[in-house]
Amino acid sequence: MRLTLGAARPTIAKVLGVCATSDKVPAYLNEAVQRLLPRGKWKGTFQRYRTCINSACITLPRHFETVEGFALCSCPGMIRNEFFEFQGTSYGILGEGDCPGNTLITRGLAVAFDEMSSRTQKIKVYSDLDEDPDAYILLQGFDENSNWILTQLPDGTWIDGERVPLSTTFQITVNYFSSLTGVQKPVTNGNIRLYSYDVPSMANVNALAVYEPDETLPQYRRYLIPGLPDSPTNNECDNDCDLHTVDLLVKMAFIPVARDTDYLIIGNLQALKLCVQGILEEENGQYDNAMRLIEGAVTNEYGTPSRRGGAINLLEEELANFNGDGPVATPRMQDPALWGAGYIENFT
Repeated sequence: MRLTLGAARPTIAKVLGVCATSDKVPAYLNEAVQRLLPRGKWKGTFQRYRTCINSACITLPRHFETVEGFALCSCPGMIRNEFFEFQGTSYGILGEGDCPGNTLITRGLAVAFDEMSSRTQKIKVYSDLDEDPDAYILLQGFDENSNWILTQLPDGTWIDGERVPLSTTFQITVNYFSSLTGVQKPVTNGNIRLYSYDVPSMANVNALAVYEPDETLPQYRRYLIPGLPDSPTNNECDNDCDLHTVDLLVKMAFIPVARDTDYLIIGNLQALKLCVQGILEEENGQYDNAMRLIEGAVTNEYGTPSRRGGAINLLEEELANFNGDGPVATPRMQDPALWGAGYIENFT
């Protein structure tokens, strides 16, 4: 069952001892969700996502925290973290033209879904809707000479980056950008769109980012699929799938709720209620009570180690009920063709 901020307000307001319309309700709910979300793959916190790509680099939408499962053209692949390329037993540093097999490699964080492609480009900014006349977006990065961009404000102070007014009439940066490394924006009425703008040709080269209204400090996960062909005709890895369809099983990211119609990523109201109560106890210095409310009791009435009655326990029970007993557990391991048990001496 999905849960909105509006539906959760009466219950959480009663716990906090405030009116349902109080700003404390979303504040405590957001903190509760942010605490509980990393603790497990709870009901409603992961989903499947399909996209078609023609580039080896993938930048996830803001709603996704990490990739739990990966398949390229319906063929399941191996996910590697950012340390894999630096291990002595790995393939080394990989690029778009390398073919280590069906592999997805973590490549850190980015502030846009694409990169500047030359040193003759500026950034063009669009607002979908009218914004406050004093609204700006701050773009940070390096110029065409790889120098860090600084701007002097009218009051004489210097800031990192360049401030660009937000308007439905496009605005072009004063500085050239060879790379974009940081973005700061206010809460806006509509989406903000960034494009790389080539000065010599006076044309938009490609879309860089689309920031949603409530994004203020955008940052996204980025992955690499080594050897993915740039087009169906450039088939370096003998990939017979022309569409290059990527299927991902993803864990959802925490996004704060603000409007009554916003969905809470964790929909278990009783678990959220206990977590909010635990946060209140923690703020009052009652850490044992906070632990019991969030984690649950560590022993039962017979002194046997157990955990029950807390927010985490309620989420575990909900997940177990949601999954049921029908699915057969499948062990997950690296392809046996890629590893071995090493030399074993035969004593016979």
